[in-house]
Amino acid sequence: MSLRSGAVIACVLLAVSSAAFAQRHRGGRYDDQIRAAVTKLLSEKNNYKNVKSEVGDGVVTLTGAVELPSTRRYLVTKIRHIPHVSRVDNDVVLDPPAENDQAVYGRVQQRLEEAGLKGITCRVREGAVTVEGIVRSHRERERAVRLVKETPGVKEVSSKLTEAEK
Repeated sequence: MSLRSGAVIACVLLAVSSAAFAQRHRGGRYDDQIRAAVTKLLSEKNNYKNVKSEVGDGVVTLTGAVELPSTRRYLVTKIRHIPHVSRVDNDVVLDPPAENDQAVYGRVQQRLEEAGLKGITCRVREGAVTVEGIVRSHRERERAVRLVKETPGVKEVSSKLTEAEK
């Protein structure tokens, strides 16, 4: 064997072992364990009954539908924490679909202003509204959250409202 052919063989062996190492560390050999953990997670809550998953090389692909944006985010977070998951491709949609964020934002802000709650701001993403600001009392906080929840197009509300010091 010549030095040149020995070098070629060494390069081939290195490439094969590198590919095997990469496969192992991307999760390919753990796909069955990942699949079992994801299946268990999806069966735990009725919120996930319309979600399907596929696993390949440590990548979990989710499809289907959920009602709330927070449900979708929580599911992805839980799956990312499963050992050997290298990535989560989230193709889960909202059902019913969220309205346009700007339209919902406008309705929420209008309702808050009409109620005299002008010190409150909000952010809207896929029907999930986060309200922030300072309110005078716990009662005013509850009123603001209720008003936002009752606004057409709002799927869920997260409050970051704080009470003013007395």
